[in-house]
Amino acid sequence: MNVLIVDNEPDAISAYEETLSSNKYDLKLVYNGADALELIQAEPIDIVVTAWRMQEMDGIELCRRIYQGGFKSNIYTILISDQEANGELIRSLGSIVNDYIRTPVNPIDLTVRLAIGARVVRLEHRIERDRETLKKDYYPTVRTLSHLVNVYDDNLGDHSRRVAEASVKLSRMHPGVPAVDYPTIQAAGLLHDIGMVCVPASILTKSRTEMTAGERTLFISHPIQGESILNENEKLRPVAALVRMHHEQYNGKGFPDALTGDQVPLSVKIITAVSTYDNLVHRGKCPLEDAPTELQRFIGYQIDPALYDYLIRLNTDNIAIEARKKYQEVRLEGLVEGMVLASNVRMKGGAMAMPVQTCMTAAMIDKLNQYNQKGYVPNKFYVYKR
Repeated sequence: MNVLIVDNEPDAISAYEETLSSNKYDLKLVYNGADALELIQAEPIDIVVTAWRMQEMDGIELCRRIYQGGFKSNIYTILISDQEANGELIRSLGSIVNDYIRTPVNPIDLTVRLAIGARVVRLEHRIERDRETLKKDYYPTVRTLSHLVNVYDDNLGDHSRRVAEASVKLSRMHPGVPAVDYPTIQAAGLLHDIGMVCVPASILTKSRTEMTAGERTLFISHPIQGESILNENEKLRPVAALVRMHHEQYNGKGFPDALTGDQVPLSVKIITAVSTYDNLVHRGKCPLEDAPTELQRFIGYQIDPALYDYLIRLNTDNIAIEARKKYQEVRLEGLVEGMVLASNVRMKGGAMAMPVQTCMTAAMIDKLNQYNQKGYVPNKFYVYKR
């Protein structure tokens, strides 16, 4: 464990060295912040114990530069000062300093605090090693299996990639989804239909009502088949559990286990809702402007009601992405006569306010202004680029 001690006072440096030399740390000793930063940039340091008051660069500035430095591994910082660590001080330092010791430094206190820092550093190193192992084993496996879906049916592969990307986007919007779940949700989105490789390709072109009884049995088996395929890899078992559930419905009428409501995890509800949206837009050729109305038909079974607003936000983002390709976004005050609407303008409830291809006149702009003042329409429109 590489520990760097930074202090202008030689006596303090000597005292810290004497206290810590028997604790099997590899100690580095410097007398100012500038030299400390130069050493940190030159060789790996795990923990920095620094005085606050120093010439050239004080301890706070040193800790700030360490925090912002983008070093390969995190560096644990302990600040030593004669100031009392009141609540306001702790809050102001909390983002850049890991621990704080007030002078005069008790040798036992310093030893204990350093031991705590060492445990944190070891844990972070272990997490980093696990992350690197995950990158080497987990992600290539997911990509390989995703490629298998694409080889089986490229439309299914495209659908799966869009579902994975959009599921992560929606997850980032939702406050109930922790960031640690994003990789699992992304993988489950990519692989949610991998069980389809066990189903004859001819069935994919049929609606559920067109299938024979035997074909329906094969079709509804694909979530279980997908779970079985992924369970062969221990690291993919959390993904396998989500894949099994991706056809469960909010009302309990899904398959294979007829789960209902809160029995279905939020991550699965997100993937299911996004898959429904993607099928509506791409397979059903539903215009993005009409998607909010059409999606209401799925609320309460394929779409958890609590996710509808997030889907609408996702759809709004997609409209903006499409608009940037051929159109331009204009605020109300930027509308002028002769501009042509490139998308429908709808009221908040979904009713049509002004259809696509409408050529703006002064009267129409005034009408939109009145709607906007009443909160009926947003102050954002898409018009064809001239």
